[in-house]
Amino acid sequence: MPFGINGIKLVEFIRSIQKKFNLVIYEDKTTPNQMVVESFNDWYLKGQVQDFNQYINIDNKLEFIPANTLAVNKVDFTDKLDADFVSKDFQQINNRTYGQAFFLDTGSYFSQGEFKVETACGSGPIFQLPLTVFSGSAVVNQDCTTYAAFNYDINNDQDVNYIDCDGAPVNQTVGSQQEAIFCASTIPSSPSLDVVITALGSCGPGPSPAQATSSFLPVAIPLYIGDQNFKPTQVFPRVMFYNNTVSSSQYFIEAQFSPANRTVSTNNKKVYPYFDNYNVVTGSFPSSGSRSLLFNNETATLGSTPTESLISEYWSTYINLLYDPRTRLVNATAVIPLAKYFDMELNDLVQFRGNYYHLRAINDYDLTTGECLVQLLGPIISDSLAAQQFGTLPASGSGPTIFGDFNCDYNNDFFNDNATCSPPAPAARTTASIDFLIVGGGGGGGTQGGGAGAGAYRSGSLTLNTGSYTIQVGHAGTGAIYLAGAAQTGSDSSMQFMTSSVTAQGGGVGGSAGNSGGNGGSGGGGSFSAAGGIGVTGGNDGGAGAGGGTAPNGGGGGASAVGVSAVSNGNSGAGGAGLAWLDSVTYAGGGGGGYTSQGAVFGAGGSGGGGRGSISSVVTAQAGTNGRGGGGGGGGNNAPSVGIDGAKGGDGVVIVRYAATASFMTGGTITNSGGFVFHTFTNTTGSGTLSFT
Repeated sequence: MPFGINGIKLVEFIRSIQKKFNLVIYEDKTTPNQMVVESFNDWYLKGQVQDFNQYINIDNKLEFIPANTLAVNKVDFTDKLDADFVSKDFQQINNRTYGQAFFLDTGSYFSQGEFKVETACGSGPIFQLPLTVFSGSAVVNQDCTTYAAFNYDINNDQDVNYIDCDGAPVNQTVGSQQEAIFCASTIPSSPSLDVVITALGSCGPGPSPAQATSSFLPVAIPLYIGDQNFKPTQVFPRVMFYNNTVSSSQYFIEAQFSPANRTVSTNNKKVYPYFDNYNVVTGSFPSSGSRSLLFNNETATLGSTPTESLISEYWSTYINLLYDPRTRLVNATAVIPLAKYFDMELNDLVQFRGNYYHLRAINDYDLTTGECLVQLLGPIISDSLAAQQFGTLPASGSGPTIFGDFNCDYNNDFFNDNATCSPPAPAARTTASIDFLIVGGGGGGGTQGGGAGAGAYRSGSLTLNTGSYTIQVGHAGTGAIYLAGAAQTGSDSSMQFMTSSVTAQGGGVGGSAGNSGGNGGSGGGGSFSAAGGIGVTGGNDGGAGAGGGTAPNGGGGGASAVGVSAVSNGNSGAGGAGLAWLDSVTYAGGGGGGYTSQGAVFGAGGSGGGGRGSISSVVTAQAGTNGRGGGGGGGGNNAPSVGIDGAKGGDGVVIVRYAATASFMTGGTITNSGGFVFHTFTNTTGSGTLSFT
């Protein structure tokens, strides 16, 4: 929720994201009106090597300055201090903003001043609500609060609901124009808007562990309050991970939908949307391998605190370059041709007199003569040169040296004695940031029935350590054989990540001959008037069938979108749409349902490989097409007197990608595209192992 009436400007929000992730934003040279956004860690690896030996004027003075003497002494990384009660309370107790981090230069006596990297977004913890704990745990004692409930209704008594200090639920009636005062261990609620409830203060202990139940599950949410009495307030925008829905203790949502008579609807829920400063890699809650949206990781409310923060993942490379005691800023004069000047980028590496440097700036460029001032920075970041593509390296002793101290003796004397050195081997990789996609096998389509569900679609990002990781690719389920055999559920795909694994379940079958769709990664569509199947994490439910007799219609299979239900004596249901992954390919579409009504429309397959339903009548029957890439197959003919087999689903797939110009892992089919290496595992390549050694 934005702070104040006008919130913040869009440009401020973009700047905040840039500051959090240390992004480099620049105009695309090939596509007009398009900007390129990259992290600094990806951007500096994409520069080209530029030979400056012919451009730098060595007759003029070359100036070498320790970089940390020009830098500030202290860098402050923080989100904006918010005005809500939680933010101010944390700041008063800890003397800093939530998630704030400081870098202090202790390696130089000359650095001075302070620089603040501050976003326009707020930040804060999530809070576990009282009486919601992990299953099997006892509820600890909670302080009870005195509440006053006044009923402003002049005609009717009204009810107030709460948990008392002994842990028992209470439904208390408050008379018309009357006030009730009571102690409660939870925040009271009333179905009537005429009842105003006010907290008066503490009144005693809550339920003892012996009285507590063990059936509660944790509910943790961001809390935006103006005071200790939970008065709502507005805050700056917050950037958090949405970690899907998780199971919870039962709770109720009330909403007034008839202002005329103040009718209130109540819905009970057993899941809630889980937002956190940390993402979920495996399981339900954060772990040490999760990613963070904080500069400084605070203790996790649920799960474990991640190892990596915004600083360590996105800023440390840049900071270490600037504050390394060996880093030198080199000022020189040069003459650079105009065409070469326009071709250069600030992530280029400069080769000069046997050493490599980062190109920091080209200043005061004269368009007529090409004269300018250049600034170089070295030593270069260790893996910068490793990202470049070279031909045959020079023989040992004759090639350029990585910048060390100019003459390779590492005595920090900064004189060039014309010594030559062999290029050192790049540092061995021990970790790698990857993106992954896991799609289960699609289910088989029904005969006289519904389209099959797609395999579950699971994706994410994480950091891998060196090792071998087992990958299983799910097979497609076969379609139902008319009057002879049932359809098969697609099998699961999975990948082992260090101490845990991620599984994408296979898709459910399409319902046959009046049966419901099967459950799975996504549910299959129902046949006739039967219901669709149920999907799990990474999928959705199938659509219901409709009609009967001589004109039944099958429901569409579920996918990342819910399958469409059929229309009685009309169209059959379309399969749910799949999702596009980072390679811009759409995966895991649901299968379309079959139909028999003449002149009606068959169920279209969902985008991402879902097979279409059959096009049929009593006289002619055509099979639904097979799915692909985790898509469900189409349903077969629904006519009672004519039947054909349901279509087969699509096989699952597992894809891993990482930013690199050449692969440094093995396994699957390896391809390169757009600065990324892809490892694709299918049932053609077979299940196997991703090796990172």
